[in-house]
Amino acid sequence: MTAIAVDCRAPSGTLRAIHGTNVGPVYLQGAYDASEYFRQAGFPTVRLHDCPYACFDVVDIPNVFPLFHLDPDDPRNYVFRPTDSYIQSIVDCGCGIVYRLGVSIRKRPEFSLATAPPQDSAKWGDVCAHIIRHYNEGWADGFQHNIRYWEIWNEADNGPTQWNGTYDEFIEFFITAAKRIKSACPDILIGGPSFNGSLRNSRDKLHTFLPRLKKADCPLDFLSWHAYVERPSELVVAAEDVRSILNEYGFTDTENHCNEWNLAPIPNFKEMRRTPETQMAFFAYKDGPAGTSLAAACLVALQDAPMEMTNYYSSMNLNYGMFERLGTPKKPYFAFPAFNELLETCPDRLAVTGSDPDSGLAVLAGMAGDGRTIGVFAANYGSTTESWALALKGLPWADSKVEVRVIDADRNLEPCPEAVTVHGNRLELRAPRHTVALVMLHAAGSAGRA
Repeated sequence: MTAIAVDCRAPSGTLRAIHGTNVGPVYLQGAYDASEYFRQAGFPTVRLHDCPYACFDVVDIPNVFPLFHLDPDDPRNYVFRPTDSYIQSIVDCGCGIVYRLGVSIRKRPEFSLATAPPQDSAKWGDVCAHIIRHYNEGWADGFQHNIRYWEIWNEADNGPTQWNGTYDEFIEFFITAAKRIKSACPDILIGGPSFNGSLRNSRDKLHTFLPRLKKADCPLDFLSWHAYVERPSELVVAAEDVRSILNEYGFTDTENHCNEWNLAPIPNFKEMRRTPETQMAFFAYKDGPAGTSLAAACLVALQDAPMEMTNYYSSMNLNYGMFERLGTPKKPYFAFPAFNELLETCPDRLAVTGSDPDSGLAVLAGMAGDGRTIGVFAANYGSTTESWALALKGLPWADSKVEVRVIDADRNLEPCPEAVTVHGNRLELRAPRHTVALVMLHAAGSAGRA
């Protein structure tokens, strides 16, 4: 039995809400709405990328400003209403927003007209500035949403399906647009460029992008990138490398965002997409206990990564989404409300030793503000060990009332009393491979979950 220790006497800051997602709760033009699930998960941010695949005619610049030759200063040339409603559905869930300015992915080059470089980068920046003013300053019968994060484009380094031009052209476009937007809207945070998922293997593109921005004195309030991984440590190492490279080029105040992450296609995207059967097999694996335990283990590992924001890909977006077509959650979803419950109930982080997200048990622990509840969020992604001992050092009470809920092949965050036993200051947890557990220990006489 592998030993892990939670030190109940050693608060180590506050647990971080880094469990954002992509795409809002409304699906198929409002036919289905996962808002209640969003509230339960408490997603701190929702990134608006690929939203038209869930709800047509929203977010993307060609949807909001469809006739690019028209005057960007005239409110009549914008189609705001669908996106107004879409954004309101996210705001009503209590989530922050990262608005991706650009277009959604096109899967084949022959459908990539929308990913062509804008004809006039400065005018494109002006259009974006008016969209920002609509949602933050009330322009054109707009709103006061105070959306802070505005991201330029998505994965331009990934070829014609997302940027149908050269990467050198993209950097020049980014510099022009970012300067134009920041000059018009100085209070927002502008960033990007959403480097693609291969960033886990190569950092060279940063060494091309950042010096050009520095030379041009281009604003970069946050840098965004993506990683589809097989182990949680890959996310952490990538975050450390990005932070180091940002510092190397003088972008020490630039926030570090991994705003797409999920399980890597095995062995790669090309092979995964080889046949319908290979795709079905991968997505069944991703949406089952394996992908769920990886997501939970990543949420543990990311607590200590040098980044300010992460966004799982995705919520309502077909195969990579955490919801079915009818708006019901798939298994990976349940890792997020479990994580969120730990943050809300026991926000004061406790020191943990022995946690191993890659090949052992990933463990995150916290204490309630009144000191009478301790929460433990645990995930076994990569180990064949089935039983785990957790020493509760300095447990401030003698008798515990224990609640445990489990996500595994048979349960979706449902009670499983047989998974845990407590003997004084020792907790024994049964968590076979690909299991996630949320354990709440209450001082005897304290109230548990309603």
